[in-house]
Amino acid sequence: MRLAGICSRGRASRRSKSKKMTLSKNERLGALVSNGYFPAELPPPFHTEDLARFRVSLAARWSQHATPKTVHLEPFSIPRTGTQRRQLSIVNPVPQLRLSQIIAENWISIRSHLNKSKYAIKRLEILKQERAIEIPDFNLVNLRRHDIMSRYDHVIFSDTSRFYSTIYTHAIPWALHTKKWCKDHLPRPRIALYNASLGAKLDTAIRLCQENQSIGIPIGPDTSRILSEIIASAVDCLFEEATRFPAVQAFRNVDDWMIGFDSSESSGTIISKLAAALRHFELEIHPEKTKVDATSNVPSNLWPSEVRKFAINEIKTPDKSNLVHFIEQCISLSHQFPQENVLNFSVKISSNFKISKGNWPLYESFLLRCCRTNTTTIPVVCKLLSEYHARQYDINRSKLQKLVADIIVRSAPYSYHFEVAWSLFLAKALNIVIPNDAARYLGEIESSVCALLALDCQASGLIPNGLNTSKWRKALTGDGLYSRMWLLAYEADKKNWLKGQSPRFVEQDKFFSELKQKNISFYDPNRTVRLVKTRKWSAKAASIENFLKMMHEDERFSADDDPSSLDAHLTGYGDFRF
Repeated sequence: MRLAGICSRGRASRRSKSKKMTLSKNERLGALVSNGYFPAELPPPFHTEDLARFRVSLAARWSQHATPKTVHLEPFSIPRTGTQRRQLSIVNPVPQLRLSQIIAENWISIRSHLNKSKYAIKRLEILKQERAIEIPDFNLVNLRRHDIMSRYDHVIFSDTSRFYSTIYTHAIPWALHTKKWCKDHLPRPRIALYNASLGAKLDTAIRLCQENQSIGIPIGPDTSRILSEIIASAVDCLFEEATRFPAVQAFRNVDDWMIGFDSSESSGTIISKLAAALRHFELEIHPEKTKVDATSNVPSNLWPSEVRKFAINEIKTPDKSNLVHFIEQCISLSHQFPQENVLNFSVKISSNFKISKGNWPLYESFLLRCCRTNTTTIPVVCKLLSEYHARQYDINRSKLQKLVADIIVRSAPYSYHFEVAWSLFLAKALNIVIPNDAARYLGEIESSVCALLALDCQASGLIPNGLNTSKWRKALTGDGLYSRMWLLAYEADKKNWLKGQSPRFVEQDKFFSELKQKNISFYDPNRTVRLVKTRKWSAKAASIENFLKMMHEDERFSADDDPSSLDAHLTGYGDFRF
C-alpha cells in the first residue's frame, strides 16, 4: 500500500539521518545538559549553556561527593486547554548532571532496548538541536492514524493514566532487566550485581532528583522522556507478546495508543491485554480516554484546515475585511472546540501575514484578546509584538500595561507560574512599567522563575514600587540551594539582586561553589527573542505543503503540530532563538 510505503521510507530516512548524526558520549551529555535540561516552556533568559560548557570538569569534581538526599524539585505550572494545567519541574543541577551523565554514557544500551519496540511511532535519539530529544511528530501521528483506518474496521484509542506522575522508578530496572531478574538479585548475596546494573543506577539517579521519591518522575527534562520511553518500550514488548499484532496494526506516541482491529476480534480482550501490560509496570490504563469506534465513525477535525485555508488564500497582505473575517472565524472556532488550542494555532498561522500599519490596531487587539482568552498564546504574542515594535509599529502601551497587570493579579494568587513569568518577560521585552498594585502580588508567589524575572524588572526600573522580596530572601541559605527555590537562591546571590543572612552561603557549599567559581549562570537578562524583521515566504509558498514547511523552518513556530492533540500546544514555547 502506498501509504505504508511512505511510512517505511520515512522511518528508513530517519534511521539513516540518525546514524550519520550519532554523537559521542561527551556530545550526548552536552546535548542533554544544554538543550534538554530546563523545560522548553520557560522564557528565553533561562538557559543551561554555561553548565553544559563545564560539564566534564563539574561531573568529575562532583563525583567526589555524595549527592544530597533531600533535593527538591521546583514546580512550574503551565496551562493546557480549557481549565486543565500541567506541572513541570525544574531539577536541581547536582543530581540532574549525574543522571544525564549515566544516560549519555549508556545510550547505546538504552537505545538497543528502545529499538525492541514495534509500536513506538518514532525512535528516540539524542541530537544536537533545539531540544536534545525531538518533540513528537504529529504529522507522522496523523499519517499512521489514516494508515490504520485504511486497514481495519474498528479502532481503539487509549492512553496511560497520569503517565509521568505515576511512574514507579523501580520499574526502570524491571523494564531493562526484567522484573524476575531484579527480584532474584535483590537478596544480599546478589545485590551487588543489582546495584551495578544500569537500571538500578538510573532508578537511584532519578530518585535523587526528587527527595528520593519512587513515585513519579519530573516533567520537563528530556531525561524523563528517555526514562519514560524505557518503560513504555517494555510495555510494548509485553503487549506484542500477548497479541502478536504487527507494527502496521498499532502505534504508540509517548503514552497515547491507537490499535486497529477487525470485527472478528474482541475489543475488550485487546484492551485487557494492554491494561495487563501496563499493570506489570505499576501503570494504569486511562478509562475515560479509552474508547472503541468503527473506522467509519471516527470524526475528522476540520477547523485546522479552515484556519490554514485562509492563510493560504490571503498569503499576502490581508485587507481589513479579510482580517476581520479571519479573527472572527478563529474566535468562533475556539468556542466550537473549547478543548482544543484553536487560538494558539491561529496566532502562529497569522504570524505569516503582512499586517499593514493601517490594520495594525485591529491585529494588535486580536493578539491581546488572545492572551486574555487563552494564556498559552502569550509566548508567540510576545514575539510578534516585539517584531512589530522593531519595525516601528505603534504599540498601544496602555492596553499592554493593563493586560500584563491583569494577568499578574489574577494568576499570582493561584501560582500560575507560566502566566506570571511570561507576563513579566513581555513587560521586560517591550519596556512596560508594572503598576504597584500588580507588583504587590509578585512577592507572594513561590517561584524562582517568576522571582528572577521580577527582580530583573526591578533592576531595570520596570517595577519602581510595590515589590516585597522578604519571602524570597528566606531562600538564600545553604539549605535553600537544595530547596524548590534553588535557582533563586543561587542566581539572586550571584547577581547581587538579593542579600540573605548568610552572605557566603554559596561559597561554603561544595557543589554550588564550583558553579560560582566558573561564573556559571542560569539566567541571562540580555537574552530575548530573535527578531525576524523580514519574512521571505511569499514567493515560495506556492502550496500548503511548502507553506507549512516554511513556517516550521521559520523560527519553528510549530504550525505543523497536530492541534487536535491536547498536548500539541505545549510544543513551541521554547522555539525562540537568540
